[in-house]
Amino acid sequence: MAAEGERPEDTSLGLTGESTAHLTTGGAWVPVPVPPLDEDTRELLAVLGEVRSDLARLQITSEITALRDECDVAVEEISRTGRVAPDLVARLRDRLAAAGPAPSALASGVALARSLELMDARLRTRRPAAESAQQARPRPAGRARPGASGTPVGLTPPGHTPPGPSTGSDDDEWPDPADG
Repeated sequence: MAAEGERPEDTSLGLTGESTAHLTTGGAWVPVPVPPLDEDTRELLAVLGEVRSDLARLQITSEITALRDECDVAVEEISRTGRVAPDLVARLRDRLAAAGPAPSALASGVALARSLELMDARLRTRRPAAESAQQARPRPAGRARPGASGTPVGLTPPGHTPPGPSTGSDDDEWPDPADG
């Protein structure tokens, strides 16, 4: 039983390491929906599935096992986040190279290498060529800029009360420290 003035249980959620949750107004945790997969990402997921099934037919070595495990991690990460990160492409490419010539002899291994090259090229492209730098620049919304409504900066528009205590107030809204 909690003492007087204490909460009976810990109601704080604390920090989370998951990128699939965020705090909403009201304090509830809501999962973030996974964005739809583009064509290249769907193709990479299909190729990863083929590679995993083909690796089961090869002689098991530590490199083959590491590649299979990395494929499992990649499928889980892509399914959870809906995107392919540059470090994921680098990890898969390193595991594929470390596994030696065995995966390269498989059609799925060649398809994986080709798919990783496409993903890497796409990830290195920062924005579409048709989009100019002027279009990509963020713009303020509404009257976010000072003086945007036609009122000079520093002047208060008519009918608007500036924030803070008003000059004609009797200080009822601001407690006096001398009153205790």
